[in-house]
Amino acid sequence: MRNLSVLIKPMSGMCNLNCDYCFYQDEIRNRSEGNYAMMNDETMKAIVQKAFHHSKGGKISFCFQGGEPMLAGVEYYKKFVALVRAGVEKNQIIDYSIQTNGTILNEDWINFFKENQFLVGVSLDGELSQHDYFRKYINGEGSFVDVMKTIDLMMKNDIPVNALAVITNQNVSRARQTYDFLKCHNLTFMQFIPVIDSFRQSHQGKGLRRFSISPKEYEGFLKNLFDAWYKDIMDEKTVSIRLFENVLMMMMGYEPESCDMKGHCSIQYVIESNGNVYPCDFYCLDEYRIGNINQDSFEDLSKAVKGMLFVKESYNQAQVCVSCKWRVLCRGGCRRYREMAGVQNGTNLFKYCQSYRKFFEYSYPRFNEIVKVIRQKANQ
Repeated sequence: MRNLSVLIKPMSGMCNLNCDYCFYQDEIRNRSEGNYAMMNDETMKAIVQKAFHHSKGGKISFCFQGGEPMLAGVEYYKKFVALVRAGVEKNQIIDYSIQTNGTILNEDWINFFKENQFLVGVSLDGELSQHDYFRKYINGEGSFVDVMKTIDLMMKNDIPVNALAVITNQNVSRARQTYDFLKCHNLTFMQFIPVIDSFRQSHQGKGLRRFSISPKEYEGFLKNLFDAWYKDIMDEKTVSIRLFENVLMMMMGYEPESCDMKGHCSIQYVIESNGNVYPCDFYCLDEYRIGNINQDSFEDLSKAVKGMLFVKESYNQAQVCVSCKWRVLCRGGCRRYREMAGVQNGTNLFKYCQSYRKFFEYSYPRFNEIVKVIRQKANQ
């Protein structure tokens, strides 16, 4: 039995929004062929059949992303789930999740998500002014109102919703307000991701763009966010922030589930709509293509990743990390952010190294308090 996680892009990078900071559009502009057509049935079948063959009864997680994956239409997903049901073994665990911009929803989608127990991640950068600054429709209109309607509808139908907020120069100074806003809409499972700078703009502006944030700004965001979250946790209110929960996991002796906290890359198996496979969503470029699911098995793809040294190279961190007291929690940071820092300052140091150093110095004693509370409750 092998557990397997697959990230599928049924619509490639096609989207009904035109978000200025979209990292995937940046990748598309920097590969030989940009967007591919919608995924056909043959590629869909190849994914499902080869996933079952590889897992041999293990847990399989199918995550759908884009672009905007819901543009594929609910019938695409009904076909996908039907293929899975036809091949699943008794007692085998299948997880479904989808990351959406939250602008396309109707009763068919609601019924489908409920019936198949989809976890839905919705991109929401905060209140109207923060969200709509970058997350606009192609015609320039903001998407906030439609996103909030979608979230309210899913909440009313008991569909689990996670909020994903990108941290930009528009909301980096509003950590507490963004946290309170998400919480007041019952979005108590949150993920905050610093905006990703451009891959290839190093010769003009050193990779920085108008939405970028500095390490000092991110440090302030983390501290203010932690203060609000810590108070709720100590008041026994259930609020999940992915970064903070991964820190707690490590402090309690467990491996983090988030790949950016592991100190090295994992194999994601990102499958584009034409079947091309890449090891990471941040590296869907020609030079990182490891195969095509229509021709290759997951075993072949695994060997290809090892052959191209993608995972091994991700262990390369700045020398200063070796002696850092916070290495056990930071682990050198995400490779993509390390490479962006290399573009900007010529080092392999995590872009937010100083942010994390100052944040852990600030928060570690209170993280320890939370760990003690968790252990006391477990022993009661």
